[in-house]
Amino acid sequence: MAKITDSKLIKFQQYISFEEAAEFLSRLIEEEVGADTFGHIAMLRIPMFIMLAEEFLHGNFIGFKHENLKKIWPSKEELYDDSQFVRIRKSDGSIPDFDYWSMSLPVPLGFDSTYPGVGLTENSSGEPVYWFVWIEGDDELVSFSWSDREKVQFSVRPEDVYNLALMINDESIWPDQSEGCVSEGEAYARLSHDGKEVMRSAKHKPLIMVNSGWVDSTEAAQPGTPTEISVSASSHLVIAGMLQLIKQVSNHTQSSIQDYIFDEFKGARGTSKSNLEKLFRTAKTAAAEVKD
Repeated sequence: MAKITDSKLIKFQQYISFEEAAEFLSRLIEEEVGADTFGHIAMLRIPMFIMLAEEFLHGNFIGFKHENLKKIWPSKEELYDDSQFVRIRKSDGSIPDFDYWSMSLPVPLGFDSTYPGVGLTENSSGEPVYWFVWIEGDDELVSFSWSDREKVQFSVRPEDVYNLALMINDESIWPDQSEGCVSEGEAYARLSHDGKEVMRSAKHKPLIMVNSGWVDSTEAAQPGTPTEISVSASSHLVIAGMLQLIKQVSNHTQSSIQDYIFDEFKGARGTSKSNLEKLFRTAKTAAAEVKD
């Protein structure tokens, strides 16, 4: 039976593992890529998610807002076990009143001093949501780290791997090492009328290696689309022509056009001044070659 990474049916997979993503990317760029290399390339360039490891397939991520978690937070003496994970137990085996549940969470999770050791994301209102693992049949909630390979595994969406391959295969596009993306996913809101709410990776993120230096990932990552702008040669001519026309019929300069694009798309990935300058420069070069 053919691997899913060799099949066109991969389009129908919601998530694939790092190992599967590496195989898929290898096929798309015709160059061998290992799982570790894929993780290094993909970090902060495409959205990433964590799911429960295979041995925890009967579990879910359970999320709490501050006011509900405060009600059940253990005493200092009960807080940690030998593994330093927070465990919350109810003697009757029921789950405490939670706010969200999800099968996956956006990476990276944040941490703060309010509830030490508990990973958090943000909801659509910017409020922190604190997450635990709950396994069906267990009478406890357990905290976890987003890098805890015993409980969780990394995953990505096939379409994001495909877009990454487009960027890699286009020699005119080079990644802006200072840019990044913030992952977003959906969680089921327990008391929401529409049943779902957007979760995004938190502002209080761990430090991440970017451009040979450790920085707070809030500085490295901005919300937006997952990939750089991938442009064909013919599209470069269209861009060059539109730039010239806009400058002729208005008071806009290239700089003001770049500012407009950045503001219009709310700083989405690929719309930074440095990336647009490279894009416009390539477009002008393509136009000059045609005219010559």
